[in-house]
Amino acid sequence: MDKFKLRYVCENCGKIGFYHNEEEAFQDGWDYPPKMGTYQVIGPRTCGNCPITSTLFWALNTGQVKSFDDMSLKQRVTLIRILGEPGTILGNEY
Repeated sequence: MDKFKLRYVCENCGKIGFYHNEEEAFQDGWDYPPKMGTYQVIGPRTCGNCPITSTLFWALNTGQVKSFDDMSLKQRVTLIRILGEPGTILGNEY
């Protein structure tokens, strides 16, 4: 039984998915590096059901967020998780 998998977190709905590899997650609809974007670079981290328009990436690019002080707690947590990648997505299924 595999205990360690990649742990993906949708920054919009909070859905968590565990995958053996990036390709498996991508085929399941996840937008996550390295298939989409680059580790440690702000970009959308979403499941297959959530839009890009409610991501930190979108808020920064549209000017809704201009600094760390403008970010919600949820956005700050997302930023910290992105900056810590890939270590922050290494997890287990428990």
